[in-house]
Amino acid sequence: MFGRKRRLVEKEPGRISPFLIRRKQTGGECEAYQLSQLRIVLLGESGVGKSSVGNTVLGREVFGVGGGRTGRSLRGKGQVAGREVSVVDTPGWGEGGPVGDAVRQEIRRSLSLCPSGPHAFLLAVPAGWGLFPRTQRCQAEDHLALLGEGVWRHTILLFTKADRLGRSQGLASSVQQQMECRGPDLQSLAKACGGRGHILSSRDTASRPRQVTELLEKIESMVVANDGWHYKPPMLPPANGQVEGEGAPTLQSEEKEREVEVAGAGGRQQSSSRGRCCTSQPEPEAGAGGGGEQKLCRREYRPPGN
Repeated sequence: MFGRKRRLVEKEPGRISPFLIRRKQTGGECEAYQLSQLRIVLLGESGVGKSSVGNTVLGREVFGVGGGRTGRSLRGKGQVAGREVSVVDTPGWGEGGPVGDAVRQEIRRSLSLCPSGPHAFLLAVPAGWGLFPRTQRCQAEDHLALLGEGVWRHTILLFTKADRLGRSQGLASSVQQQMECRGPDLQSLAKACGGRGHILSSRDTASRPRQVTELLEKIESMVVANDGWHYKPPMLPPANGQVEGEGAPTLQSEEKEREVEVAGAGGRQQSSSRGRCCTSQPEPEAGAGGGGEQKLCRREYRPPGN
């Protein structure tokens, strides 16, 4: 999985060629696949560190942390390990977050920030050794149900704040250990995710690149397992590019409004959205922010030896 990567011929953004998948399934292709684009949506309870995860994946401070809760779904973009990666940060549910109805609306709206549909939903759960509460499992199931049927086939359980386990146990704690020791409710979520999981420590700066690369490779493996498809929710028809529902905004207007970018090498945050509920931090400055167009990067497949 960590050997030489092979770029894919993508006939539409984020879909792996069925020919290459058949070769992998029949043993004809053993090398890992690398998509030119990845679209990720972060989900989870309020305060689990989703914004920090987004910053870690993108390798820069894109989403505000520490000054308040995320109030709206926002998208950040960047080049990560040879891929064009889009990360959508969503409001968390539970105590400390926005009102339940607002969270549900924003979670559904996050799909409009992923043209064609996300490759992965990362369900964030804090790493630990205590039992995972049944109420949190029910909340996770209820909120993911908002995204449509089949969403769990595109979901990875992401254990955050691994540094809380201690330096000697943080990343050394395996995904399997977390799934086994936290009780039946977490095991139920893990089963719904097909046993897919990843541990991420945003504070472990030395291993961040490796952690992120491994996460992206797990997402790509999941795409292969889904016959090369990203998630195509029923409320996001590809024909007209508009979310279903009365008065719903078009994809282009929604993307432009909620784009979060970092300008220049200094990493200055810009956004045209006022989506973060903060009282202790100033509003992000309004920037030019790109128009939200997804560019397809076509890569030619070359057989071994070429």
